[in-house]
Amino acid sequence: MNIRELREVLSQQMLALRDGKADPKRANAIVNAAGKIIASVRLELDYAKMLGVKPNIPLLLPKPGKR
Repeated sequence: MNIRELREVLSQQMLALRDGKADPKRANAIVNAAGKIIASVRLELDYAKMLGVKPNIPLLLPKPGKR
């Protein structure tokens, strides 16, 4: 999964909630997990910055063959 796919999942959940087609507990669990993923990526970015290295975080990279 990359960041675009994560955004797509979150967008789908928002639309489904708006349309009354999603379980709020499930949507909350997805948003909670996404928040933790994003927080861990932020931590990796901060750590790489402190070390002065370029981070290699798969979530932030495009899928091979896509832009």
